[in-house]
Amino acid sequence: MDVYDFWKAVLQQDAEKMRTYFRENAYVNWHCTNEHFSVEKGLISSLDEYRGDDGPAPQWRREKKIGSVIKKPEA
Repeated sequence: MDVYDFWKAVLQQDAEKMRTYFRENAYVNWHCTNEHFSVEKGLISSLDEYRGDDGPAPQWRREKKIGSVIKKPEA
């Protein structure tokens, strides 16, 4: 895997190119916002990511209904 090509795809937000780096059943967890994303194909099987903001997901991501909750808050 060429990590420079991977980050180039990330920075360019090239979703099709980024998918080539992930396994078909891959997923990404963003713990700070408690979100879980699935990935369609490629080589990476899982990725846990920690955003700098400790709080709810940004409004634009909620509006697009991107991701799902990693764990339900305790009542």
